[in-house]
Amino acid sequence: RLLRLARRLRPSDRRCAHCLAPLLASGFGLMDQLVRDELTKRDLDRSLHALGFRDGDVVTVDTGDRAAHFELNPAPTSGGRP
Repeated sequence: RLLRLARRLRPSDRRCAHCLAPLLASGFGLMDQLVRDELTKRDLDRSLHALGFRDGDVVTVDTGDRAAHFELNPAPTSGGRP
């Protein structure tokens, strides 16, 4: 089982090891969101970076009645924060 953002696979994981043809996500097991109860302890122990998130990505945390958006490690602005 692979839990990783599809667009963030390493180049070596995007090609067949035997014929070097590009590998494409078939849609099997793809998720639009991560649900805590559906993740294993191993999944929960991984860092966001290990899952494929990068600086500047925006993550939404939704509790059902409230959602909050977070930019991961935003780039510093020249004027500082207000």
